[in-house]
This record gives sequence, structure tokens and C-alpha cells, in this order.
Amino acid sequence: MVSESARQPSKPQTDMKRILEIDILRTFATLLLLLHHSGYYQFRVSGVRLKHLIRIPVGFALLGIFIFLSGYLVGYYIRRKGPIKLRQYYSRRILRLFPPYIFSLILYREVLGIQLEGVDFWIHFFGLQILLAPMFSRPIITLWYVGLLILCLLIVPPILNRFKKVSYSSLAFVALFILATIIHEQYRLIDIRFFYFFWIFSLGALIGRYYTSGMELLKHPLSIITSIIIVSLTGYRLFKSQNSYYDSFHWGHLLWATTYMISFIHLAFLAASSLKRMSNVKRLATWISGGTYFTYILHRPIWDLLIFFFPYTSDPATFSFKIFVGSPIVIFLSAKLQPVYERWITKPGKRKLD
Repeated sequence: MVSESARQPSKPQTDMKRILEIDILRTFATLLLLLHHSGYYQFRVSGVRLKHLIRIPVGFALLGIFIFLSGYLVGYYIRRKGPIKLRQYYSRRILRLFPPYIFSLILYREVLGIQLEGVDFWIHFFGLQILLAPMFSRPIITLWYVGLLILCLLIVPPILNRFKKVSYSSLAFVALFILATIIHEQYRLIDIRFFYFFWIFSLGALIGRYYTSGMELLKHPLSIITSIIIVSLTGYRLFKSQNSYYDSFHWGHLLWATTYMISFIHLAFLAASSLKRMSNVKRLATWISGGTYFTYILHRPIWDLLIFFFPYTSDPATFSFKIFVGSPIVIFLSAKLQPVYERWITKPGKRKLD
């Protein structure tokens, strides 16, 4: 599910080529994220709040894109670099993810007033909230995504690094999923959200690691129509459930959500492939996607700091301020600061991970 530039090379490469479709998908998911958290679900259509109509499908759509791309870039990195040194890989990942995450965690506690005390704070500090929930922790809003990403990064790269065949890696992922299910049921560990997104991350990782062809199939009219039908049917089922996640396993809901995200990503990728021909879209997407991680983890506290100086308190006014003032500021700051941070942590002679 990638461009021709990302196809299997004849030998390991030392560089990481930029894939414009990824920039566009990141940008789309980022804009959708800001809209998702802006408060627009308060508005009504034909007397029904948007919260009850589209909140769940929109949430799964944007998270599915983010998580799929994270998995894809892991697999793509291993495919282009060849077998990697996991110790070096993890040290660089930790340096890239954790300092901004810890900074945002402190802001969530001090600015947003999120209650994180004692052991729960340290669980979040080390990014273990998804692994140790629900027994020892309750993951906080938005930043639970980082805990999910950390858990997936711990278990997926060693498998991709070990196996050269997609079948072996797939079987290993199935075994991991079964093991995680048993641990969740027996010991109340591993938050339920892991099971909603594990296969999305894994699918992205498998495509990034082993993909060599298939663009024609993805662009086939029958394939497109199938994905449109699946998105419509599963999106409706998610809307009817009025639940993003269940506390215990609901295999039907998990299947609907997973199928919905896969089909939505397929359609979004095709749209990105068409939009990449537009020079303005290319420039905008490259710029916004460069600050995606900072935008994700910092937009809520930045909004709250800005709203402190905003004289109006009504919901529509706050929504408008977040969208038309707060969001451009968040995007601008993130697009400026994240590349600076990445250049700072990248030593001379070494390239970034993606």
C-alpha cells in the first residue's frame, strides 16, 4: 500500500526515501485529530449531536492512519537497512519519543489538571500505561497512544528483524495476539485498546517489511468498491454501538473496528496517491507532517494555554478559537520545533529513522 518508490530494493539501502503519500496521510490524520478534539461534536444535525453520529468512526479513522503508518515505517526501515542492531534502534527511538512525551505528560498534569499521582505517574512516565492497564493504571486521554506505540515497538521490530518471510512473521503475530489475550483475561494486564490496534500496526509493519507489488489490485475498481461498502457498513455498526471500546472483549466490535480502519486506510491512500500530483498539496503536506508527533502530544495543553487569554467561554466560541486560531498556532509551532529537535538528537553522519 505504498508508492513505486517504496518497492523492494535489490539490496539494503543506506537512505530513507521520502514517500509523499505518507506525508499526505499524516497531514490528513493530523487535521482530523485537531477537528476531533476541537469540540465540534457539540453541534447538531437534524436535532442529533454530531457526537452520536460520527465521533467513533472519525476517531478510528485518524488513529488507524497514525498507527498503520507507524507500523509501516518500522517495517520499511528494516527492509531498506537490512538486519538492524536492535539495541541501537531502540536507543534512538527512545531518544526520539520520550523527551517530548515526558514534557507533554507534565503539561497534561499541570496545565490540563490530569490526575496522575504516585505509581500511576511513573507508569505513564515510562510509557507503560497500556501494558499495565487496567490492573495498575488507567491510561489518560490522548497520551495513551504513546503507550500503545511503545508496546508495539517493543514486540514487532524483533520479529520483523528475525524473519525474512512474511508467513513466519504473520504466525508470530498471531501467537503474540493469543498470548496477549490470555494475559489480559487472566491477569487484567494489557489495555483493551491494544487489541483494537495491534493488527493495524502489524499490517503496516508487514507491508513495509515485505511488500513488493499489489498496487494494481489496490487500484482495481472492484477493490475500491469493496472498501467503500465495508467502510459504510462497519462505520454504521460502530455508530450503532455508541462505544469506542468495550472494557472486556467484544469480538464483533473489535472485528468491525479493525475492518473499518483497514478499508478506510485503503481509500485514504488512494486519495493521497491522487493528491500528490498537486504541488501545493505536496508542499503543505511535507510541512505539516514534519511536526505530526509534536502536534499530537502537545495540541491539548497549547490550546488550554491559549484559551486562558481568550475572553469568551461559550462552546461555539471556544470551538472557533481552537480551529481558526489554536490549530494554526499548534501546527506552526510543531512544524518548526519537531525538525529542530530531530536534528539536535541526530548525530553527525547518522540519519533519522523515517
